[in-house]
Amino acid sequence: MNTPDKKILFVDDEPQVLETISLIFRGWHFTTAVGAEAALKAISDDKFAVVISDQRMPGMTGAELLKKVREIAPETIRIILTGYSDMDSIIEAINSGEVWRFINKPWDNGKLKGTVKAAVDLYEVNQMLKEQQKAGQAVNVKQSDTDTVLFIDKLVEHLKRYQALFEESYNICTSETLPDALKILESKPVSVIACDSSLASEEGADFLAAVKQRFPAVVTIFMSDSKDANEAIRLINEGQIFRYLVKPFPRQALMDAVQEAIQKHNELKLLPKEMINATPRVVSFSQMMSDIRRRREEKKAY
Repeated sequence: MNTPDKKILFVDDEPQVLETISLIFRGWHFTTAVGAEAALKAISDDKFAVVISDQRMPGMTGAELLKKVREIAPETIRIILTGYSDMDSIIEAINSGEVWRFINKPWDNGKLKGTVKAAVDLYEVNQMLKEQQKAGQAVNVKQSDTDTVLFIDKLVEHLKRYQALFEESYNICTSETLPDALKILESKPVSVIACDSSLASEEGADFLAAVKQRFPAVVTIFMSDSKDANEAIRLINEGQIFRYLVKPFPRQALMDAVQEAIQKHNELKLLPKEMINATPRVVSFSQMMSDIRRRREEKKAY
């Protein structure tokens, strides 16, 4: 559950859906809003740790609402409930940083509660870091001289282009396979991974999910040839990708994404030490992938 100072706001244009959610979250501290305008008023009047919005609403989509929420209350954790796949909205939500998780309808009640609880916990950690920074207990977020970016792509010519584009700004590592990428991650500190979907979408998604569990401060960018809504939702829910770039994209878009990812990495390094596995145990690639698939089958949250 949550505390009164970490309230949750549920938004939907259908009152009956909000009634169902109210029953599921009985005993929690939350507010409901029918539609986006009511939600914006609630956010202007009160402070919320988490906002969960339906995507398909008249007048303003959930992604559009959460973009406004981010402007009004940037510390609020934002989640979308969606019963359909609007890929353009999903990509926009990922790349604009509005959405922390997507939850598909119909949802599993236990998984929904687990996801919301995780969001409240994240909000609490972020607030703690903010207080530490105010008290002078945390270091300033600065780009390191040794930030390393790992590009993963099966095409050597692509890797050579990435090397040439970024080698003056960062330490660049390249890999043509996921097992070799894991060896690099275990041998040196990596700040950002930029992974191409040519390495098989499903396996690549599993890999990024496993990397996020073992190396929480590593920030990931996914580069894809297609607009696959299910792939994108899975990547943000399990791999916590930072950016989803659809090819062909402008060179500047990749440069901006890497720069923003480096900044995000340096923010994540401020997390409490117990949340960062700085020296993960070395395991084989097959074992790591097996572990992440087992966790996916057993997981209680989206």
